[in-house]
Amino acid sequence: MKTLSIIASSIVFSTVVAIGCFSTPQEQIVEAEKLVQRTSQIVLAKVVEARADLKTGLVIYSFRAEKVIKGKVSESFVIVGDALVDPEALTTFQDHRLDGFWEGDAGRCQHDADCKIHPSFVVGATYLVFMDQPYHRKSFEQIAMLGQDPDTKDKWLKWVEESVKAQPSR
Repeated sequence: MKTLSIIASSIVFSTVVAIGCFSTPQEQIVEAEKLVQRTSQIVLAKVVEARADLKTGLVIYSFRAEKVIKGKVSESFVIVGDALVDPEALTTFQDHRLDGFWEGDAGRCQHDADCKIHPSFVVGATYLVFMDQPYHRKSFEQIAMLGQDPDTKDKWLKWVEESVKAQPSR
């Protein structure tokens, strides 16, 4: 019986180690206001290329800045992430109008077993990118409705732009 208990404990411990991340790190789900405050660089950017790194299995995404919302951002930059395999990562939460995006800790990105977010993107799509790490679930939201009309413009983009304008200058 003692041997069986030791084996069972070993299996549970091995499973726990393999899973790695028990809960979402708090910095990945802070309130949107805090996310905007803590981030020094926010940019609306288009993915122009994705290259697989065969040594690491990661994907290097190249972006072109379309509109800098906060801070100074290079005209082009890269983000290293994962390949896009989860169809839920394509969501825009109906241009961020769904209550679930605003009420909970929802976002397009989730953490991996290492407790870090490894974003994935679609070449040709536009994203609102919060450049600073640690990444947040809302750090890489896809933006489809870019127009200036407040009735059709993506609600997350509009909210972030207004929040940045309302922040006191430093």
